[in-house]
Amino acid sequence: MRCARCGKPVAELNVRQTEGEVLCPHCARRLEEEKCPECGTTVEDFRRTGLLGCAHCYTVFRQALTPTIRYVQGNLRHEGKVPSREAEEKYFVMRELVSRQESLKGEIEEAMRTGRYSDAERLQEELLSVNRRLYGGELS
Repeated sequence: MRCARCGKPVAELNVRQTEGEVLCPHCARRLEEEKCPECGTTVEDFRRTGLLGCAHCYTVFRQALTPTIRYVQGNLRHEGKVPSREAEEKYFVMRELVSRQESLKGEIEEAMRTGRYSDAERLQEELLSVNRRLYGGELS
C-alpha cells in the first residue's frame, strides 16, 4: 500500500485512512495541522464542524475535500437544474402579459388625456382581462 499524498510505501499497521485516502502517519499529521492562510481553519476543524472558514479553504484543502464533496453531491462539478419546458413557457407568457399590461396602462392614460373615453373604456376592459390572466392563474 502507498500513501496517497507522498507515494511512500505504508505498513498496514501505520495506515491512516482519511476520507477514502490511505495516508502515512506523517502526511496524515501534516494534513490535519495544515491551516488556511486566509482564515486559519484546519482540516480537523472541517471534520469536526462540517464548515469551512472561507472560500480560499476550498483551494487549500482541495485534496482532502474532494472525496467528501463527491460523496455528498455525487459529482465534483455543480450541474444545476434546468427548468421544465412548461415552466419556461409560462414564464414567457407571463412576460408578454406584464408587457401588455404596462402598454395598456399608458394607452388608457393617453385616451383619457385626449378625451377618447369610449377607447379608454375598451382598453380598461382589456386591461381587466390581462390582469385576470396574470393574477387569477389563467396563464394558458
